[in-house]
Amino acid sequence: DERVNLNIQLSQPILVIAALGLWNGRRMSVPPTWIGKTIAGLNVRNEHHVDIIAIKKGEALSPMPTGDYAFAEKDILVVLGRSEDVFRLSRRKA
Repeated sequence: DERVNLNIQLSQPILVIAALGLWNGRRMSVPPTWIGKTIAGLNVRNEHHVDIIAIKKGEALSPMPTGDYAFAEKDILVVLGRSEDVFRLSRRKA
């Protein structure tokens, strides 16, 4: 089952080495201040310098969410970006 394999892979940080530098992927809870807001409304890519590549809601995994996706309290995000940006966002409490 691909979901099980993907879930196992995402339980640890994912490192991606690109031609232009070191990138990191991480699974994280949605920041509380994002609940009810959309990806586009928060301007996630420009404000936090990361891409949301998937959202896990319960057992369902939705790859490549669109900008009109509104975050829910128990969403788990899979983000990709430069290591320092990903770690800064994952430590964010609000």
